[in-house]
Amino acid sequence: MISDSELKEAQGVMLKLLKAIDELCLKHNIEYFLISGTLLGAVRHKGFIPWDDDMDIAMVREDYEKFKRVALTELPEGMALQTRETDPYYRMMHVPCKVRDLGSLFIEPGHENDKGMSGIYVDIFPFDKHSTNETELQSDIRFWKRFVFMQRYTKKRAKNFIHGLLIKPFDIVARIGIKIYLKFAYKRIERNEPRLKENFCLMPGYDLYWFKTNVFKKDDVYPLKRIEFADTTFWGPNNPDGILTTMFGDYMTLPPVEEREAHAISLIVNYKK
Repeated sequence: MISDSELKEAQGVMLKLLKAIDELCLKHNIEYFLISGTLLGAVRHKGFIPWDDDMDIAMVREDYEKFKRVALTELPEGMALQTRETDPYYRMMHVPCKVRDLGSLFIEPGHENDKGMSGIYVDIFPFDKHSTNETELQSDIRFWKRFVFMQRYTKKRAKNFIHGLLIKPFDIVARIGIKIYLKFAYKRIERNEPRLKENFCLMPGYDLYWFKTNVFKKDDVYPLKRIEFADTTFWGPNNPDGILTTMFGDYMTLPPVEEREAHAISLIVNYKK
């Protein structure tokens, strides 16, 4: 259980990370927008949800790929891009990209023994364009759902040696299945991109599996606008109410106290390995 003072310090680190991301995006004309709990915090609290210990932003696919390229070499000292390509130990398929603080430690349930980067972070999610035609949209969703079962292996952690032996074959099959799926997913992305220049909706990327059934209207996202967050502003969607209602329903009502949980079970803001 992390303390209020630790959480406050961690939020300060996250804010520093997102300011650096914002500056890099402005420099390279890359568009991003606040999403999920970070957007909710901006609207409902004018900053962080008081108990939240992560930040979420989204980018459409072309901006996402561009950001990964420039972030590899242009993030400030003490920060790093974490993807499956930059960190061989990284396996969170549902969050394919993070910007990590290298001077801290952030441990989540089930990841106590993970190797690789483990600092405080900002999550970055790719969004893909989809046809507004209902038949095509449902086809895309069905295509994605075939992948969900393969991703579940990311949740499995061996409880003991015997359990590890039992889940190992499923882990191997899932790894192969994911590679096959991603190959077809990226072909689908390439197919959609040229023909969806004006009339499209947005959903979290083909290579994700969380909040995938949320379909966001183009006019709810664009044009982007600056939105107040803590002591600064970041880019947000054109209609935050439309996005948040799609994701959470009655988003202005606070959840019960027992549901106000942070992600981390342990964090150290100033951590020396």
